[in-house]
Amino acid sequence: MDGLQKWLNRSVKARLSFWMSLIIIVMSVFSAGLSFTFSFYEAHQLQDDQLRQFGALINHQGLISASQPFDLKLSEIDKDARIFLRVLNEEHAGPDSAFGPHMTEGFSTLRDKGRTWRVYVLTTDAGQKISLAQDIDLRNEFAREGALYSLLPTLFLMPILLILTNLLINRIFLPVSASANKINRLSTEQPCVIDLDSVPLEIKPFVMSINSLLARLYHSMEQQKRFIANAAHELRTPLTALSLQAESLGSPQSTPAQQRKISRLQDGLNRARNLLEQLLTHARMQENGREPEQPCSVQETLRSVLADTIVYAQRKGVDVGLTSSTDATLRLAPIDLYTLLKNLVDNAIRYTPAQGTVDISVHQRDYYVEIRVSDSGPGIPQQALSQVFEPFYRGDNHSEPGSGLGLSIVSTILKRLKGKIVLRNKDHQQQVTGLEVSVFLPTHQHFNRAISL
Repeated sequence: MDGLQKWLNRSVKARLSFWMSLIIIVMSVFSAGLSFTFSFYEAHQLQDDQLRQFGALINHQGLISASQPFDLKLSEIDKDARIFLRVLNEEHAGPDSAFGPHMTEGFSTLRDKGRTWRVYVLTTDAGQKISLAQDIDLRNEFAREGALYSLLPTLFLMPILLILTNLLINRIFLPVSASANKINRLSTEQPCVIDLDSVPLEIKPFVMSINSLLARLYHSMEQQKRFIANAAHELRTPLTALSLQAESLGSPQSTPAQQRKISRLQDGLNRARNLLEQLLTHARMQENGREPEQPCSVQETLRSVLADTIVYAQRKGVDVGLTSSTDATLRLAPIDLYTLLKNLVDNAIRYTPAQGTVDISVHQRDYYVEIRVSDSGPGIPQQALSQVFEPFYRGDNHSEPGSGLGLSIVSTILKRLKGKIVLRNKDHQQQVTGLEVSVFLPTHQHFNRAISL
């Protein structure tokens, strides 16, 4: 009972369906009871009318004579009626019989020889008193059968009403579900407004409040994005100046201790500059205004990415290369594809140790393109795989410089492009370590088709 109450409290639609169904069932049962009672009563009335009509027929036709036998079944009149005719006179009356000339005219119910009878007594035009009798048990049986037949419309109508009522309730709530689906499909890059014309009047105030809240959230997020972008842009120039000044500090006359301090200063400034670049990239990827889409070759973009990261890879002693010559053309903004691949490759190089490898491959599927970046680094702990897409998340590995924004940028781009990303650690049991990142991007012809893996 508690589970039912919780279920009803959680859903207005369930509550409405439950109570409407309960009302239909109760009213159907009540209606069936009334129908049965009235039909049963009407059946008895019809049977009484039948006795009266048979009596009138016998009187009119003069079917009774003085020599009529005591007990006659009128089978020649109605085989199913089971009506018994008795002549009520002293000659035919038995000593223990309830039937006799003492009976009053009209309808009565009496018991005779263990059976209960419904009796109609009348005096014919010939002066004879007769009785027409029916067994009460048979009368009740016929009446019940007729009354049960009267229940069939109600029994057929009740499930139909239950089904139609629940279908109607579901249809009434369709605008609410449609509004929820619309909100779910929209991204944070555009303001979300629920169409008030498509929602019921009763929940319009609630929907208006939701629209107001969504608008405030959107403007708040836009302000945060602008603040981050402006702050990163304003800090870019002084950091560049500091980097140049730090480079000018080094001279042949500097002592080894001074050189180490200058080197640490330059490394810190470089990390700060990289962080600012990542912040600017992250803010740019979340902006509403983007470059126009155009056909982009995945292989050409990968070659540009490798050209920009090869120096870093060589300095670390990491072997980076393409393991497939398959090419694919995607229609999107070139900066989106470049930024996406650049962050994936840069992350792989960053967390791959010296003498390690980073392999990149492209695979053309039925309606999407798979780009796979596989490294021989330490991988990511299984419990952290769902957290690495959060901004500034770096896990427990702080030995390599980084901002923790790379995969967050990748996730932002993929949401806009309706793509997917899958992270998979390599099998340690086979003495192989590393992370395999697979990115799935829909082709232009199937942009609105969901990617199922």
